Amino acid sequence: MCQVDAVPEHAMALTALHADLGVLDVTEFVAGSPAEWWQVVHRTEAPLTCRSCRAPVDAVHAPSNRYRQFFFRHRAASGCWLSAGESEEHFQLKRHLAVLTRTVPGWSAEVEASGENWRADVLATGPGGRRLAWEVQLANSAIKDIQERSDRYAAAGVEVVWVTLRRTGWFGHVPALLLDPGENGNWTVVDGARALIRKPLGELHAVRPGRFEPPPKVEGDQVAQQRPAWTWRRLLAAGTVPDRLGPLTVPAWLWKGRRRGNVLWRAAHPVALDHVIWSVLAGTVIPVALDEPCVDIAKAPLKPVEVAWVLRKDAERAIPLVAFAKGWTIVPRDEPHDQCTKCGKSTLWLYGGPGWWVPACMGCQEDLYELMYQIAMAVEFDERFPAGEHRLRLDAPASKLVQPWRVRRRAPAPTQLVW
Repeated sequence: MCQVDAVPEHAMALTALHADLGVLDVTEFVAGSPAEWWQVVHRTEAPLTCRSCRAPVDAVHAPSNRYRQFFFRHRAASGCWLSAGESEEHFQLKRHLAVLTRTVPGWSAEVEASGENWRADVLATGPGGRRLAWEVQLANSAIKDIQERSDRYAAAGVEVVWVTLRRTGWFGHVPALLLDPGENGNWTVVDGARALIRKPLGELHAVRPGRFEPPPKVEGDQVAQQRPAWTWRRLLAAGTVPDRLGPLTVPAWLWKGRRRGNVLWRAAHPVALDHVIWSVLAGTVIPVALDEPCVDIAKAPLKPVEVAWVLRKDAERAIPLVAFAKGWTIVPRDEPHDQCTKCGKSTLWLYGGPGWWVPACMGCQEDLYELMYQIAMAVEFDERFPAGEHRLRLDAPASKLVQPWRVRRRAPAPTQLVW
């Protein structure tokens, strides 16, 4: 039977380095039962050191503590990054994330891992060498600090998910999940994820762009850029969602045009944490920056976020919607190869400048295709139609889809029209 230790005051860790056994990790214990090596290191003069600062540590057993029954404690105060200590919640979450990650086939979890310029609470490693860091952040740190740490992860080729229990100031500026512990440890994700609404286009206008003039070339744009979340610039350049988050070379020019409208997103429903972890590691949900023309319509107590976790299929569906809402030119290209590779039906193309083409298919994006066709016929391809903005009357018959925008002395702001 293991002897009982007092609750520690020095820095604690879930892992330690043994001179002969290598890295020891108490999160690998099954159902709270210690591994065989525990008897070798507990209450002995075992050669154990901290993996971070290499200071001596002891193996501690505290069965009266609900969350920290097994851990390693520094023998004395040190300059270790763990010396500030971690709250019970932080310690519990770190252990729980590691355990859940190991339930995903093909994935392993290393607790308190570190690399060049980064330290992760839990580092998940999966097929093809993909690496993802789970970072528990309960303190209200500065947004700049969190963004800089996220950028360091991205530069090292490590994806990152920030996990918190409180809606702090930095939440929503980086890929993050807000958790609710619930009852009996049934963790739930209650914020941080967004979904396209059923009819995602709002505040629509038809724009006749006139002659296309690309902006001046910006030096350094056409480079492989690493970001902690997908941006629409990168997704539009790819025309699809790549298999994994990473560097992507994008064309130098991007014509923004005059916006036709917004792409609307809503808050996703609460989901069990284990399901979200499986989805993140499987790549069925991805982090996307919801910058213009996207609009987050989440309602109180939630607040709009700049970066959200979205379903991959929603991101795929949103790519032509974003190009359309940005005001890209609608171009029919009646060529044999301009047919959808999935359903074989014809496509209309959205043109945003040299190298920027996004298709909309009559079969896969039927509603958007019909809307684009009506606008193209009524506005963009009709030289008799006056230039400028026109309201889209989406509740009207197709023949009256586009109506002139009547200028009034004090015209009210246009009401939101949802397609």
